[in-house]
Amino acid sequence: RKDILLREILPIVIAGALGVPIGVAILKNADPSSLRIGIAVLILLLAAVSMTNLQKSIDRLDRLEVVIRIFADRTLRLTYARILGIVAGFTVGTVAPSFGVGGQLVMLFLLTSGWPRQSLRAGMALFLQTLATLAVLGFAVSGLYTPARLTLLGIVAIPSLAGLALGALLIRRMNERVFHFAVIAIIIASSIAILVREVASL
Repeated sequence: RKDILLREILPIVIAGALGVPIGVAILKNADPSSLRIGIAVLILLLAAVSMTNLQKSIDRLDRLEVVIRIFADRTLRLTYARILGIVAGFTVGTVAPSFGVGGQLVMLFLLTSGWPRQSLRAGMALFLQTLATLAVLGFAVSGLYTPARLTLLGIVAIPSLAGLALGALLIRRMNERVFHFAVIAIIIASSIAILVREVASL
């Protein structure tokens, strides 16, 4: 909790939460394969850009702002970078529950924020935990959990928890630069895996 930059991540979390009901509704009625491919390609492009000049672009956006008048004596100031984060949060909140991909978009955005690696992990954990909790409730209400799926989830949870513990250990041994490159490498590898799987299934 001490590592979460709550003021910065909260608008993204709220935007993601608003997208979850839409994602659950899409899951019940849409064929996800083509959109998975599109999202994976977008993530790969953003990952490639993030290794070059995305940081400078975000820095420029952070100097521009929109002023929204709420009351006669009250205004809300939002930088374009924060608006971009909110859009990314809502997009991921919509597509992650329905298509199983998209969290990488928010992570790529947060990588440009200049946060220390522990705050990046804590912020993403809060974002994904909020989305997962709301999605689980939505899936349960929609009747998407079967005994076979629950059994599979129980099996997958064991290596997931082991991976979480290993990740916490590894991050203590990384400097900020290595951490950023490691995250981008994982994002690229996971996106390529999604592309290969979806193309092979067509």
